[in-house]
Amino acid sequence: MCWTVTGAGTWSRYGAVDWVHNLRNDGFATLRQGGWIELAIVRELDAEEAAPVLREYLDQPRAFVVGPYFEAPPEAPDEAFAAEAHRHPVFEIVRTTTIRI
Repeated sequence: MCWTVTGAGTWSRYGAVDWVHNLRNDGFATLRQGGWIELAIVRELDAEEAAPVLREYLDQPRAFVVGPYFEAPPEAPDEAFAAEAHRHPVFEIVRTTTIRI
């Protein structure tokens, strides 16, 4: 999960991989750690909402790994990232519930 200026969320650096398909179909994710389960309800952002999140991530030092997967450079305007948003789905975490098992 990534913390961004828009709040808590996650995005796919490598496109519509299996977990992206699952989130799109189910609208939630189940995360498990130790004796805890966290249910996260998500909403996929549209291209205009996703653009500043993608640009922010690409403008960080650790982004050198995923930079080659983007056509837009970090200094590009939001419109350039909006055009790429279909290749890098972004999900906002709307609500979470944590339970002990």
